[in-house]
Amino acid sequence: ELDHCVPSTCSRLNGEPCDCAAAPGCFWVAEREACVDVAFGSCPPLDMVVVVDGTEATGASYGRHPNGFEALMEMLKDWVKSLPLSGDSYTVPKAAAQTVGTRVAFVQMGTATSPVLVTS
Repeated sequence: ELDHCVPSTCSRLNGEPCDCAAAPGCFWVAEREACVDVAFGSCPPLDMVVVVDGTEATGASYGRHPNGFEALMEMLKDWVKSLPLSGDSYTVPKAAAQTVGTRVAFVQMGTATSPVLVTS
């Protein structure tokens, strides 16, 4: 039975086309033999890198957040929860990775004259 109080986990229905088709928000992709969220049903496997400003420029207060960096990290954390993550580590070569899902890497950048913002 599906629990609708947790984020959609269509991928747990892989190998079960009928259960996938019956699950709200899930879509069976026969070519990949995978159950995916309807929002991502036609998306190929994807690796993405998000580069984040870690200079002092993001250290200023930003709304209810102590600084812009933490505000951005909170937004990105919420965004990643909606993605169909593959669960593969970045150490797994793309050719050996899952055939369904997304891998996301975050890189914090700074400059030689402006230190990278460090938060506790």
